[in-house]
Amino acid sequence: MTNGISRAFTLTAGTSRFVGRSPLLLGVLLLGACATRPGPLGALSNIVVTGSGVDNERDALLCDGFKPDAQQLRVFFRHAVLITPRQEHDFFLHGPCYVRGTLTTRYDSWHWELRNGGTARVTSAAGDDSFLLADPREESSLGDE
Repeated sequence: MTNGISRAFTLTAGTSRFVGRSPLLLGVLLLGACATRPGPLGALSNIVVTGSGVDNERDALLCDGFKPDAQQLRVFFRHAVLITPRQEHDFFLHGPCYVRGTLTTRYDSWHWELRNGGTARVTSAAGDDSFLLADPREESSLGDE
């Protein structure tokens, strides 16, 4: 299993001598390779958190630490994949904590709700289109139990 960086940036004999003398350049090139994958929504702008909450007050202490900032949200949306409601049910936990907000893509403005179980629902500003996203790193299949 690779992290994708080795495929995106391969040193040749000529570049390795140059990059070897400049660790900063290597870091910039590697970060550039990571930033090229925008996720299923494409490039995002204006990520705004408008609220947060909990489904049941007895879980309030659990949700105190669930306060993702704009950068953490950007990382989630970059890693997220489109899923079906059945996949959400079978492979992800429905966390009691949520954060809501808005964001803008090339094509529209969207409302989103991110759950602490690693899933999100994204709905168009007009309310007529909606889909589910999940971060595969948060998958918690109970199929083997």
